[in-house]
Formats: sequence, C-alpha cells, structure tokens
Amino acid sequence: MVASTIGRAAAALLVLAGLGLPQPAPARGRPVPVPEQIQEWRLLRRVPPVYPPKARELRITGTVRLRVVISADGLVLYAGVISGHPWLVRAAVQAVRQWIYQPAYLAGRPVAVMTTVSVRFPPPRQPQPYLSVSTATPGNSRPERNSREAPPPVEM
Repeated sequence: MVASTIGRAAAALLVLAGLGLPQPAPARGRPVPVPEQIQEWRLLRRVPPVYPPKARELRITGTVRLRVVISADGLVLYAGVISGHPWLVRAAVQAVRQWIYQPAYLAGRPVAVMTTVSVRFPPPRQPQPYLSVSTATPGNSRPERNSREAPPPVEM
C-alpha cells in the first residue's frame, strides 16, 4: 500500500517536473493524485476568496481544506470540502472554482489530477481612523490635521 502510494507520488513528481518518463496510464477517467505542494507551483491564476461579511464581523478565521479535481485543460472541475469553518467554506469553494492551472502530463498526454488545496482566511484588519485626536490647546483653537484628511479649501 505504502509502496504504491510512494510510486504514484514519484510518478506525479516526474510528470510535473517535465521529465515525462513513460508511466502506466491511469484507469480511464480517474484523476492522477498529485501532492498539494507540487500542484501549487502549477497555479496560473489564483482568485482570492471574498471574506463573508458576517464571518469578518465575528472575526472568524482559519483555513478551509478542499479536495480538488483539475481537468486536463487546467480548469477546476470539482471542489469538495475536507475541513474548515462552515461560514468560510462557500467563499473558499467559489474562489477555487475560478483558479486555473497548467495542464499536467503523463506519458506525453494531458491528464486530470486530484489534489488538496488550502484556502486561508487571516484575521481581518482593524480599520484605521481617518481623524486624529484633537490636539487643540487653549491658545490654539485649530487641532492638527491628520495627513489623510482633505486639505482645507483655498479662498481666492
């Protein structure tokens, strides 16, 4: 069991490395398993997930892991959930379905591959205030301006 898994992983590494050594063809219609770290290098277009507003409001973070099947053309055919917070899963799946990969080859022919993908949802950033705290003094009624504020209008 372990030897066959290692053999398939080694074959996938050789194919994806561009060596294209002849390998036995996979069963018709079955995607070739490829490690996540290898397939990550073949990603041509990554669409970032849209953080769900309610999850952002509640500061829900984490990683969603998906099992992904990629066609011989490099398009994502299937994205199924392995793990992740339920409120983040839909956004991760919608983003990954738009990703595009370089096609993988086995024995000189493009093949579908199956891999896992990790989509991270980092903690949302705190919005920065645009106005600074007033620094008015008794002799000076104008507070200092924050550099993000619009400049005062010019009178002519």
